[in-house]
Order: sequence, then structure tokens, then C-alpha cells
Amino acid sequence: SPPGVEGAGYYVPQAEAVRRAAGIPVIGVGGIKTAEEADAILRSGRVDLVAVGRALLSDPHWALKALRLLRGASS
Repeated sequence: SPPGVEGAGYYVPQAEAVRRAAGIPVIGVGGIKTAEEADAILRSGRVDLVAVGRALLSDPHWALKALRLLRGASS
């Protein structure tokens, strides 16, 4: 993460501003590591999609695990 920037989705505010100004779909990025973080950012309605880079690089099964976790949480 950039110096002095912490937390999941640290570029979400910038993406949200672009979304409002340009009226186009945007992707929220920055330090999103868990399924819960990604889900919360999406549910906030601030972005249309999230990008999960490092978590996917360290675990190629991250998306499947996230799907299972979130489906279990909503059941």
C-alpha cells in the first residue's frame, strides 16, 4: 500500500468520485484481502466491481474459497 494509506479498498473513494463524475462503472482496489472486505465494499454501492490482486496471487483458489464462505454466511 502507499505510504500512510491503510485498510481495505484504499482507492475506493477515488473510484467512487470517478463513478459520480463520469457516470461509468468503476472498480474498487487497494488492499482487499478477504471475502468479507470485498463483499462489504460491493454492498456499499460505492463501486461496481472489486479487484483482488495479492490475495489471488498468494492463493489461486481465493475466489472459490470466497464464494463458499459468502454463500455459507448468507444461508
